[in-house]
Amino acid sequence: MSTSIASGLFKSLPKPKYTGEEEELPPHAQPRGPRVVGADQIDETQVVLRRTGPPPTETVQDGDLAPPKISGTAARSPRF
Repeated sequence: MSTSIASGLFKSLPKPKYTGEEEELPPHAQPRGPRVVGADQIDETQVVLRRTGPPPTETVQDGDLAPPKISGTAARSPRF
């Protein structure tokens, strides 16, 4: 139903006079290769590095996650 409403509305609207699709960019605005920036320009702009996937994990060696062992009388719970 919404398709018929949209197509009816599209047909009733006047055709656009100018869309800009056929226009070419002037020679000074056309890209001519990779953009090279200096270190001072990087400070002035935001540079974002996108990474996908989970964050990197730290390598864990055997026993790193085990709680510290307590020896002696301090390990016992106090008696009340």
